[in-house]
Amino acid sequence: MKAFEYPGDATRLVKVSAKALDGPPPKTGDALSADIEYQRSITTELDGQRLAPTIEAVVTIDGVVVGYVETRAPGRTLQQLGDAKAITEAQFETALTQWRAQLDALHRDGFVHGDPFVLDNIVVDIARDGTVRARLIDFEPPTRGFDVEKERGEIPAGIKKLRELFGLLGKNSQ
Repeated sequence: MKAFEYPGDATRLVKVSAKALDGPPPKTGDALSADIEYQRSITTELDGQRLAPTIEAVVTIDGVVVGYVETRAPGRTLQQLGDAKAITEAQFETALTQWRAQLDALHRDGFVHGDPFVLDNIVVDIARDGTVRARLIDFEPPTRGFDVEKERGEIPAGIKKLRELFGLLGKNSQ
């Protein structure tokens, strides 16, 4: 999926299959509709905030679902922050703690994220005072053989992987 800012409103993103304009996208129609319905079904909240972004509209081309408009989580991905050396190790660990709490809440309610162990799937907003607010993005429905217990079991290895990836980016030691 390719994300674009919604015209005139930076609080929304338009996500369209990357090949939608060049030819048949890899995920459209019923497959993408299933992703959208799964994300809409996630009602889990943590600290009064809904974990999954709100899907506000579905994008179609010639009647085929090719994308959607969703609320945008403020901040930048851990990948972007690491590449820019704009996050300290302490802030990274705080984001990881919040990420883990969000996964635990999802799992408690019977949902999976689908791909939580990627730096691009964690958005972090760092306030001027250094306060960190992390959010999971890009929820995917469970695939055959993948469920809450399997995702939960992969968390320790996932945390190790995220720490290793972050270390490779040359973290800011301030």
